[in-house]
Amino acid sequence: MNEFIEENIEFIQPTSSLYNVPVLLVKKNRLLHLCVDFHDLNCITKKDYYLHTLISDLLDLLYKVYIYIKIDLHYTYYIAYISNGNK
Repeated sequence: MNEFIEENIEFIQPTSSLYNVPVLLVKKNRLLHLCVDFHDLNCITKKDYYLHTLISDLLDLLYKVYIYIKIDLHYTYYIAYISNGNK
């Protein structure tokens, strides 16, 4: 364990974030496993209360449509903006 810490000390830094979580290194089968406790973070996370639209409902809306427009949302769907103070 001490060897691992000495080798990786440059990557280990204290945090000042409000969203920090406790971590624990566990030795199992001669390997180190990182265990993260997200319980406190899950308690303050806002839940997603928006219902997802069913594909069948979307297809029903398109039943009598004569003009279709193709919009590529592949890349914009996964963009998440993070404010400068939380990076």
